Amino acid sequence: MKNDLVKRYVYAVTCNLPIKTQPEVEKEIESMITEMLDARCGNAEPSMKDIRAVLTELGSPEELAVKYSGDENKALISGIYLLWFKKILKIVLPIAAAGVAFATLLASFVHWQQPFEMYDYAPDIIGEVISGAINGAAGAFVWITVIFIILERKKVKFNGDEFLSKLRPVPDKRARIKIHEPVINILWHVATVVLFLGFPYLMGGYSESTGWIPAFNESYIRASWYLVTLWAAFGIAREIVKLLERRYSKRLALTTVVTNILTGIAATLFFVNHSIMNPVFVEKVTSMIEGVAVNEIGWALGHIYLFILAVMLFALLLDIGVTTFRAIRYEK
Repeated sequence: MKNDLVKRYVYAVTCNLPIKTQPEVEKEIESMITEMLDARCGNAEPSMKDIRAVLTELGSPEELAVKYSGDENKALISGIYLLWFKKILKIVLPIAAAGVAFATLLASFVHWQQPFEMYDYAPDIIGEVISGAINGAAGAFVWITVIFIILERKKVKFNGDEFLSKLRPVPDKRARIKIHEPVINILWHVATVVLFLGFPYLMGGYSESTGWIPAFNESYIRASWYLVTLWAAFGIAREIVKLLERRYSKRLALTTVVTNILTGIAATLFFVNHSIMNPVFVEKVTSMIEGVAVNEIGWALGHIYLFILAVMLFALLLDIGVTTFRAIRYEK
């Protein structure tokens, strides 16, 4: 069946199923649609009205996907609710587990004062990180389960009756976004917020004479918490749109342009202030350097925040360029 609406419908069904079963299910659904159209139209060419009638009779893509997944008769959460339940779990659980694990790991570092002591605490740290990840995932699982139980009991509909008008075009394989990519990026933004706002003193250097010296001014970072939160929030918003789109599109490109510009503004306001650096750190590292380039190296250390900002802005511009190029090239 070469009809575009049929292709979009079949794609919407199969993208809810495991990858290994998609080719077989795709052929079976196309064959079933062809047989239903033949029975309805006979030797006549099916009209768009006939095609829409057949697809409506089959039900929404999610409802048909449930029949092929074998999840129709689950006890607690069933049918289309189970389909969406598993989708949400795949996204939320790794973020919750990794976020709590990362925060636990950073918190554990506070307990050791000398580098060699870390080996003594390593088993305890590993245990705490694993326990934190399990607890984070378990907490998220419980809340998501409760929400979906309520949704099923209330019979909340995820799709209206006119689902055919909402079917998206089948994207080029090169334009599709794998679900793990935005999830990993969300984890990165969460880790950045936790590190900068919760444990800024962990970024620095160690010397035997003075111990650990933070590279950044903790009081400045804490006072500018809203800028760090904003740049992370804009980045997470962009990744959420990726999760919803699951392909490079003009809408995603526009979102990327807007959020990256806002992220760049927040990052610039945060990093351009020279107060961000800890002068003790710069002075100590500079004093440990010998040679004719001491002044140059000292200047570079004192302005390393500008280098970090430049790297961030370049990465944001590159992301805008790549996303826009793929959206224009592959979107149908």
